[in-house]
Amino acid sequence: MSPALPRASKKAVVGFVMRVLNKSGMTNRTYEIGNYVIKAPVFERKGLSGAKRGLYMGILLFLEKKYPQLREFEFSSDQTDSKTLVKLYHSLLPLWNEAAAEVHLRNTFMISLGAASSDSLKKEIAVEIAKSNLKQGIADRARILLRHEDTRLAEAEAKQIEKLESAYGAKYLSWVDWEYGRGETLRLYYSSHKDHLKGKRILHFAPELELHDFIRSESARLGIHYRTADAFRENVDYRVDICIAADSIPETFDIIIIHRVLEHILDDKTAISNLNRLLRPGGHIHHSVPMSCSEKTLNWDLPDDSHDGHVRQYGSDYIQMFDSEGLETTVVEWLLTRSREEYIENRAYPMRTFISRRPSS
Repeated sequence: MSPALPRASKKAVVGFVMRVLNKSGMTNRTYEIGNYVIKAPVFERKGLSGAKRGLYMGILLFLEKKYPQLREFEFSSDQTDSKTLVKLYHSLLPLWNEAAAEVHLRNTFMISLGAASSDSLKKEIAVEIAKSNLKQGIADRARILLRHEDTRLAEAEAKQIEKLESAYGAKYLSWVDWEYGRGETLRLYYSSHKDHLKGKRILHFAPELELHDFIRSESARLGIHYRTADAFRENVDYRVDICIAADSIPETFDIIIIHRVLEHILDDKTAISNLNRLLRPGGHIHHSVPMSCSEKTLNWDLPDDSHDGHVRQYGSDYIQMFDSEGLETTVVEWLLTRSREEYIENRAYPMRTFISRRPSS
């Protein structure tokens, strides 16, 4: 378990919890957290849709299992708005997860950034967010520090970028200075590898528009059976939570495409297990996530508003989850080795992706 936070940090967390909870104006109930006593309101159940309520209930169950201290609140999901209870749990995580404390700080800064009235204040807040990211080794979210007047910060960020790009296999931070997109990058890859798609059954999670449209346009000619899935979008073939996908999707596939999704999912191990169960023998998962150059993944278990809602930053141990499923994983080098001109022409960028293949038998 992560070391306890300093008392001042705990006070800040409890204060934030109170601001979240007091918005309800409901009857208060007293709870003790270590040496602290807080009064939390008893919530009324609200009308969430079945899908959203199921999603929030899954988050609550995961967090209660990982942090049993949360059960001491004795809130009942039948009597409590599950969405609000998730917010409460997220607010408390810094008490037991040191990595979550930095996310709590960044989220607070993000709120302040939206309320800042001057450009100078916005810049100051942005620098503090970047410093927090640098502290956790997330160099791609701290590039503003390269231009900072404090040369120590600028040098520290430059070293982190050099280290990250060395591990990544391409200068995707210091080299790229044009507009680009993930969908365009994946379209470039598959338009150059159409033979990979021919006659295949494909499942695409959280489909990028550009890649989606390309595969649809080639489906008839290449004999592709193409299906899409997402937990929230309406216009997909399967609207499903990835953590229960194997029980909800009644078919199997040769290729599963899933990029920049797993960092949003608390129970990523279950998600990967479900993906494996949806694969045909010899099939593969084409995937990618944001990664740092750290050896170990940094799980903060609450959404980071400065990271588009990510709940973790993966380290080099990312591949071990696929290894534990019996999948053989390789890095796709092709997207890392295009010429500058080819990237610019296609609005693409050097993107590190992986293929994890299921044995044929």
